[in-house]
Amino acid sequence: MPYPLQNQRVDLLRDGVDVAIRGGELPDSDLLARRLATTSMWLYGSAAFRGVALADIPLIVAPGDEAMLRRAGLAVADASAVIDDRSAVADAITWGAGMGLLPSFLGEPACAQETMVRLHDAPVATLPLHAVYHASQLEDVRVRVLVDEIAVQLQATL
Repeated sequence: MPYPLQNQRVDLLRDGVDVAIRGGELPDSDLLARRLATTSMWLYGSAAFRGVALADIPLIVAPGDEAMLRRAGLAVADASAVIDDRSAVADAITWGAGMGLLPSFLGEPACAQETMVRLHDAPVATLPLHAVYHASQLEDVRVRVLVDEIAVQLQATL
């Protein structure tokens, strides 16, 4: 079973994909979902912005981030850039481009290396992570073993 890694949403049936891992609330569909873990979303910034007011730091967002920031009541600038890839948001922050929301598993290693800092003292949001698959895959041992192992690894990492 090949394991392609990509950020685009896929149509599992059309694209012949056995399992997708999705973060956030899931839309209604005919797909089955197994909740694997929960991750906290934190506001991280480039280390150069330590002590700077949030409203003065360029904001780099992924789709949906601005709504999470509003719900958290944080006074931040309008988005300077929208990037549909959390790893790319993390890279931009590390390189000094500003601040953005990241799951802790992307932000904390950079904080340990002192290239990034947490800019808020609490998580902005908590998001579920799900394995999503078609009902026809329910009895597929390969899918079950893969999803079980992903769940174990996520629990150990988060």
